Amino acid sequence: MKQIVLFRHGKVDIENNKKISAFEFKDWIKEYNNCDIVFDKTALKDKEIVDNADIIICSNLKRSI
Repeated sequence: MKQIVLFRHGKVDIENNKKISAFEFKDWIKEYNNCDIVFDKTALKDKEIVDNADIIICSNLKRSI
């Protein structure tokens, strides 16, 4: 049976608890978009689903790819 699976990116490897100004927020977003994903048990399960997919569509953000 064919199925459609929607993923949200996993946990991003970035420090989220530091205070930043509104001026710094733009740079933080750029850093966030270029971070790696924390590779855990959930990521392993997701990778198995992706490895067996016929078609994959994703954004071009590093955390998505």
